[in-house]
Amino acid sequence: MQINSSLSTYFPPLKKNPRIGDFFIDLVYLYGHCLYGRMVNFIKIAAMFKFVCATIAIGLCFTAGSQTISRPTSVFEESYGQDGKPMTTKNKVVEGSPMFQEKWFEGKVQLTKGKEFSDALFQFNLATQQLFFKKDSAVFAFTEPLVAFTLNQTQKGKTLSYQFKNGYPAIGKWGSNCIYQVLVEGNTIQLLKLVIKKEQEQYVYNQPAKWVYKDEISWYVYLPATREIREIKNSTQEILKTIPEFEAGIQAFTANKKGKKLDEPTLSLLIESLNK
Repeated sequence: MQINSSLSTYFPPLKKNPRIGDFFIDLVYLYGHCLYGRMVNFIKIAAMFKFVCATIAIGLCFTAGSQTISRPTSVFEESYGQDGKPMTTKNKVVEGSPMFQEKWFEGKVQLTKGKEFSDALFQFNLATQQLFFKKDSAVFAFTEPLVAFTLNQTQKGKTLSYQFKNGYPAIGKWGSNCIYQVLVEGNTIQLLKLVIKKEQEQYVYNQPAKWVYKDEISWYVYLPATREIREIKNSTQEILKTIPEFEAGIQAFTANKKGKKLDEPTLSLLIESLNK
């Protein structure tokens, strides 16, 4: 019986014509040879198993890496959603959009220290009061304090401008860094609008509850002479209570108006009349 040369060091070949006394010695050698063969096979199987496990681990890492890369990475996408529709948070999906409008705007941004920025497209998040800009397909959030910004869009050949400012006095839970939309700007009185989009759970009969964005809208008047800000309602009586110093002008404007409540365009016209 010939043994592989690589094993001969450990197991010498069996003797030819063995004596009876040598039979047990040869049997021990033969058993050792078989045992070694099994050990070699076990080592080969273990090595193969290790290789398979390593291959699976690499595949899992690659898959995890691919998933991480495919997730939204910009600040805008994380808060807005890749397609501008339902926004996914850690625990729920919120239907709707937290943005001022779906589209991106041309515009102009005024930062502190007189710096201005206009060479980009802009979008305003009403849930977080963050302004974003997009340049060369990359999206960024402003980190410097904003003074004011204007968003412009063209509809049916007309340019519409939406002006936003902060730096007004604090009122209620809103600090001086709160950003308001300026509906009417004047030297005597100004009309401000604040829209905050909040997540709200909505229940429908016989259907699972869902989360949606709801607008919370409030209006304020600002008096530049005294640097006062006051919340205002859209009813004639509430307006008279809020700014009684303008009673004569309010009564003259609303004399021929039907209804006790004023819509936003009419409220804007009223404040404009008080600046004349």
